[in-house]
Amino acid sequence: MRQAIFAVIFGATVICTLPVKAAPCEPGVLFVDYNQTADCVDQDGECWESAFRYLQDAFAVAQENDVIRVSQGIFYPDESCADPNTDNRVDSFVLVQGVIIRGGYEGSASLTPDEQNLDPSLTILSGDIQQDDTPAGLLQTERENNSYNVVGNRHGVRKKLQC
Repeated sequence: MRQAIFAVIFGATVICTLPVKAAPCEPGVLFVDYNQTADCVDQDGECWESAFRYLQDAFAVAQENDVIRVSQGIFYPDESCADPNTDNRVDSFVLVQGVIIRGGYEGSASLTPDEQNLDPSLTILSGDIQQDDTPAGLLQTERENNSYNVVGNRHGVRKKLQC
């Protein structure tokens, strides 16, 4: 979105256009979409169209009383725009005091992105940071490179995850 500014300088009209940041779709709501393909610089999390690709990016900017809406998909704690895939086993999703996380949204892949499917298998926070575990794989060797903790609570957060 651009805003036009008109000015009259010594009898001549000068027209300038300046980029203007659009208002958020819903104040206090951050959006995370597994299907986001925009460059990181174009992701602000304020709408489904500009949603964050990585859940860690939403946690980085979330403030008390915010709601994070998460699309269907699998999210890993070692992924963010700053570090897309670190494979660091100590990375975890750290809860933020007063922030509600809701999953199961259709996201931008749908004509109804705010539609929420309450099937808990549709939004997954996974510790399989190397994404090499097999569905039926019970082998210990596949699990040795996973995150130590998927969700962390370092600040005494008392809120629950909401599905």
